[in-house]
Amino acid sequence: MEVSEKVTLKAILELHKEIEKAFRKLWSSIPPVQLKGLCLDPPADVVDLGDKYVIRIDIPGFKRNEVKIRVGEEFIQVSAEKKEEFESEGGNYIVRQRIYEKAYKELVLPEKIKPNPREIQVKYEDGVLEITVPKAGYAKEIELRPQD
Repeated sequence: MEVSEKVTLKAILELHKEIEKAFRKLWSSIPPVQLKGLCLDPPADVVDLGDKYVIRIDIPGFKRNEVKIRVGEEFIQVSAEKKEEFESEGGNYIVRQRIYEKAYKELVLPEKIKPNPREIQVKYEDGVLEITVPKAGYAKEIELRPQD
């Protein structure tokens, strides 16, 4: 590496540090904003176990009765909605707060599934929704041998 390349690299690194410092200062000066009416897109995992899928979706903070699941032949939709209102005692309150949270996730699966409620297992524990759903039963690939 030549001397001019070292100087240029050092200048670029210094500029990078200054820009990063300016952005940190800018973001720290902005007051936190409560985002209202937005819908959370929760993270999800889909595991293919051969004859079934196991879907895990993180939706912490919701109660079981606030979660709805729709299952079609090729998709799973999960939605959760929470509305709470807090009031202090008496009519001359100083602060009155409301909470509205919503989460929605739609997953299109690579193979058809059986939307049969007797065959689908649903668990909700520690904010993680787990849905186990059987595949429709058609193999993508089969092997045949000629008969005598």
